[in-house]
Amino acid sequence: MAVVCFKCKKQFINTRKLALHLRVFHQLTSREKYICYQGGCRQSFVLLNSFLKHINRHHKHVIEPQPVIEPQPVIENDDDVNPGENVDVDDNDGVDTDTDSTPSDVEDVPDTCALDPELIKKDAASFILHMRGTATTTLTSVNKYIDATESLVADNVRALKQQVTDLFQRNNIDFDSDDVQGVLSNFNSVSNPFEGLKTIDQQNKYFRENCNFVPPETLSLPGSRYDQHVDRTTSTHKQNLVTETFQYVPITKTLQAILSTASLRTLIENEQRSEDGFLAGYKDGQQYTEHGMFNGHPNTIRITLYYDDVEVANPLGSKRVIHKQGIFYFSIDNLPKLFNRDMKSIHLLALCHTLDLSKNGFEAVLRPFIREMEKLESDEGVMLEVKGYGPLCVRAALTNVVGDTLAVHAVFNLLSPSARHFCRQCLCDRETAQEHFIEDDFEMRSIEAHDEHAAEAVQMPRGNSDTGVRGYCCVNDLRYFHNASNFNFDVMHDIFEGVGAFEAKLILRQLLVEDGIMTINEFNERLRSFAYPFIDRKNKPTVNVNRVGLLNDSDHKLGQKAAQMACLLRMLPFLIGDKVPVGNAYYELLLLLLRCLDIILAVPVHRSHVFYLKHLICEHHTHFKEIFPDRNLINKHHHMIHYATCILKAGPLANATCFKFEAKNGFIKRIGHVNQNFKNISKSAASKMQIHHCATWQSGIETRFECSSGDIVEVESLEGGQVVQDLQPDVTEVFVAHEVVIFGTAYRPNLYVIVDVLDDDEHAHVPVFGCITSILVGLQGEQDQAHFVIKKCTTGEFVPHYHAYTVIIDDPPVHSLVKASELHDHLPHSALRSFDEHDGNYYIPLRYLVY
Repeated sequence: MAVVCFKCKKQFINTRKLALHLRVFHQLTSREKYICYQGGCRQSFVLLNSFLKHINRHHKHVIEPQPVIEPQPVIENDDDVNPGENVDVDDNDGVDTDTDSTPSDVEDVPDTCALDPELIKKDAASFILHMRGTATTTLTSVNKYIDATESLVADNVRALKQQVTDLFQRNNIDFDSDDVQGVLSNFNSVSNPFEGLKTIDQQNKYFRENCNFVPPETLSLPGSRYDQHVDRTTSTHKQNLVTETFQYVPITKTLQAILSTASLRTLIENEQRSEDGFLAGYKDGQQYTEHGMFNGHPNTIRITLYYDDVEVANPLGSKRVIHKQGIFYFSIDNLPKLFNRDMKSIHLLALCHTLDLSKNGFEAVLRPFIREMEKLESDEGVMLEVKGYGPLCVRAALTNVVGDTLAVHAVFNLLSPSARHFCRQCLCDRETAQEHFIEDDFEMRSIEAHDEHAAEAVQMPRGNSDTGVRGYCCVNDLRYFHNASNFNFDVMHDIFEGVGAFEAKLILRQLLVEDGIMTINEFNERLRSFAYPFIDRKNKPTVNVNRVGLLNDSDHKLGQKAAQMACLLRMLPFLIGDKVPVGNAYYELLLLLLRCLDIILAVPVHRSHVFYLKHLICEHHTHFKEIFPDRNLINKHHHMIHYATCILKAGPLANATCFKFEAKNGFIKRIGHVNQNFKNISKSAASKMQIHHCATWQSGIETRFECSSGDIVEVESLEGGQVVQDLQPDVTEVFVAHEVVIFGTAYRPNLYVIVDVLDDDEHAHVPVFGCITSILVGLQGEQDQAHFVIKKCTTGEFVPHYHAYTVIIDDPPVHSLVKASELHDHLPHSALRSFDEHDGNYYIPLRYLVY
């Protein structure tokens, strides 16, 4: 038996030799991802020590027992040995070794290896990089940790060196020999692992050269302001005139770092369009086929720009607003959805004070970005020296600007959403928006008309209220982008923080307060005790519904975050459905909204359903005005009538929601709360975010598979083990994981996955579910892949009252083996029960249509 390397599958007699092999041959640092490859085990670890401890603790049978070496007598004045000559002593002398005990294919690695200063520096740099990239550590703390670690290592190495020196002296070892000097010099090599990494400049230089670190640049704004500082000689406050600045991360350098990953270059180059009739991304929309650049250069990188304001200080404290930051991100639309839903795929572009942004305008901040994009969207492109590839001609184009309504209007230089003409897609006014719910009833904004409106608005001090345009939009300088053709609305803000929250509040007020189907306390108790789906475990709604809040007409929300509101809308039929009679008009409004969301959030989505969505939204709005005639539709109701056109033009709206961007903002908020130093918060936050980004990308972005724990189980004792034997007849043991996380989605036993979809004359897009009984890792030698042993289920009828399918596990159970990458849809589901004690059905509600 032997220990197996998960990288090259070579075998070693113990973990010490495996660790040396990983360090020297594969040059892995202590913070890489390590996978146990012993037998059928596929458990993964972040730390090397945890990985080695796991093997020593749980896989003792694969480690070769080390022979006991008898102490050798000191040779004195032997006639056959010259004084000072090196004596070779056989470690196995006097020990009966079995030559067959170690397989012939076990690699022979020396017990010791030469200490490579570059490897030591790489480990030290990785340590500093991860320390500095953590939002909860300040730079002062990092310096203290480095000094303490350096002192600890130096003291222990000094003591160890002295012991070795004393040992050599007692045994009359020649200190002038090359071997002894080599050993002693090794102590000097490791005594100061942070040599050359002590200062911030030294660290940043190493990160730039070796870790693809892209530091932010401080650029000046046209304006200036007076700042106070303390004169050290007089100890009095003085005012200095300082130039206002902002932080900018060059997009070409970020693209250069991204493209250095070969797998990402391959994904961008191999992007394919969807099957006829389906829309899965921007490449399937009408804009792509009409775009002048993509016709000649189909592999052009498509950039999505995001903007938002972030409050980094206490929102209730005295420093609110004055330190609020305007933050710009971008993402690459060419990458698959699995990659783009991860925060690693969001890249910082610029950071500045919102007060400076308001004073100097967006053009002052976005001008460097526009200059770079003008080169990237040119016919010649930009030639970049990509590490590991060489010169590469890169072309890119801006295709989307996303954000909440206020942010996008600010970037496009439109009047605020409270203006009479509030829509950025059409010229509707507030009165017409309450009466017409079909897009064809409105005059759409065009590029030519918008440019005319902008020219007129420039002459007016507060913009043109007749068109909703404040002035000229700087991003329209780009060759292939215009704000009038930005076909995008954010579902997160429009539905889950707008329409959904507003309507859910009105429905609950009617059903709980007016109709009295249950008390508010009973509803809160159900809200607290309901068995929410596993995937929504972090987004359970807050139990905060009260009579005062429901009757408050000045607030359209329920006090839930967007993700909580999304969960509440899906679960509301199960929370109150048993108390509401079928056909209730107010309840039907909720069901209509859920039917709209089925199509809005679907990826891919069929064109026929997009056309149907247009009429479904009209039906929803009409029904709202029928049951709430005294209520005005909010702006976001009107946005929904443009959804169908946006999907046809630029692909599914779910690809460009702000959920991932808003989650990224949490990092900069933590920086502000931890640092508590706002002297130059833009520079501090931008530097920290880029260091963090560099640290997360160091482990790679192409593999997102985690398996934290599990057991090795005999196939014969595994439920449904026959399907494993059918795949690999020679396998007797398999590694059964307790949980795996693939691209951020967690899978556990007893969750349901969609393995197929029935679509024929009798069934219209009916999902076929399977219940996970076991999660197997490492089958067929695929260490970053999971197989699910599932019990097949029968999908019953779709119950509109709960907006869910009934599901029944086949009896007797029929098992099958499904690879995670071959699932029909990546989301796992949970079987839910209603509060009706006479209802014995299990239900599965879908988040969106699955084809």
